[in-house]
Amino acid sequence: MLRLHFTAQDLARVRVALLGPLAETELSLWNLQRRDAKALFGGWRARTGPLITGDGPDTARFLGSPRGELVDLFTLVGAAGRIDEGVERLRGAPGRRLRAEFAVVAGAPRRHAPWLAEVVDAGPRGVARLATALQDCHRVAVAPYWERIQQHLEAELARRGRLMVQGGVGALLDGLRPMAPVGTARAGGPRLSAAGPPGGRLPRGGALARAGPVGVLRTRTPAVRWPRGRHGAGGVPGPDQSR
Repeated sequence: MLRLHFTAQDLARVRVALLGPLAETELSLWNLQRRDAKALFGGWRARTGPLITGDGPDTARFLGSPRGELVDLFTLVGAAGRIDEGVERLRGAPGRRLRAEFAVVAGAPRRHAPWLAEVVDAGPRGVARLATALQDCHRVAVAPYWERIQQHLEAELARRGRLMVQGGVGALLDGLRPMAPVGTARAGGPRLSAAGPPGGRLPRGGALARAGPVGVLRTRTPAVRWPRGRHGAGGVPGPDQSR
């Protein structure tokens, strides 16, 4: 569990944004490995699973597992309106940041294809291969449904924007329940909890939190992300908390 403690400065910098097709592609690969919510996703999984070929299955298992682990590509690349934009940012991400993010995956108790060792080490060829695999997966898993996904996301973005207009940032944060419950820190400022490494904590001051709806997890499920840097790792909700 990660806890974000907000100052007035932090609250003024909270944003609501769409994460984009790359985020939807990663989450779709995670969803394909799940077995729950069959009424909602069973038909899509049956149609799409056989189309994930080549490096796609390796990529899916590398980026996330049905148990809930998920590589935080969202923070690495930021909100990207097109899949090409997202993968180009991934290819150009600093090796230090890539290694820091993939180190979590490298330590997970599951096996990966040999070519992913170069990805974990942020090798240019490995990262380029991962980016190409994500583009291929997007083409079959997300692109055919993108118009409907985008309509859902824009409607949800508008809804959360209205929450901010009508009730301020407090109403927006309160609307993230139950995925990210909001409490009050001992120092008096609001505290947002989200799934992450046990005992994780982001100190007050300088954080830019972004809340954004995602279309391939559950209906009206928000994701929360914040940048890496001096405050530690970025984060997204684990699947088991996104209900």
